[in-house]
Amino acid sequence: KREIKEISEFINDEVDGVLEYAKVAVFYKDKYPTLASTYNKLATTELQHVQLLHAEATKLIQTAENKAIEYPSWMRDKWDHQHKKVIDKMAKARMYLDMFK
Repeated sequence: KREIKEISEFINDEVDGVLEYAKVAVFYKDKYPTLASTYNKLATTELQHVQLLHAEATKLIQTAENKAIEYPSWMRDKWDHQHKKVIDKMAKARMYLDMFK
């Protein structure tokens, strides 16, 4: 489905944002605490975007599965691959978010 592909691309962009903002927040944490706090808030907002988009992708996939829509295996493989990449990036981002606390 085109919608799932689109959501997947947006999720990837948002995860990149979480990771970048979280890294910068940690970098400025001691020297510029208010700036660091701003970056941390931005990272947290991006994280919320990821969660919202992921929930929508999950709903679309579940709806398709409930309707017994058959997707080519390569589409499912691609989604699984993208999902793994997102999980790996999010693990790094969460590490930086935890370091900010």
